[in-house]
Amino acid sequence: MFPKTWVPLYTMVSFTRIRYHDCVLRKQWQDKILMTSMSVAAAAVGGLTVFGTLYALQQHSDTLNDFSMADLYDAVRTRIQGHLNI
Repeated sequence: MFPKTWVPLYTMVSFTRIRYHDCVLRKQWQDKILMTSMSVAAAAVGGLTVFGTLYALQQHSDTLNDFSMADLYDAVRTRIQGHLNI
């Protein structure tokens, strides 16, 4: 992807003339960028999940008010029995 910017530590140490200290510094920089990117992505997915759930609940709130735990239990039990052919 970024052949001159993003180089694995093993490659930097074994196949280049970059000093070991500089290799370690570059690896730390790469790890920081990677962890930051993963944290931002995880936060974005979590946020979208929360907002999507809230939106769905808001859109279907009239349906959910008439739904009880007994109905949920019966629906799950019926589906499981259908899959198990009981």
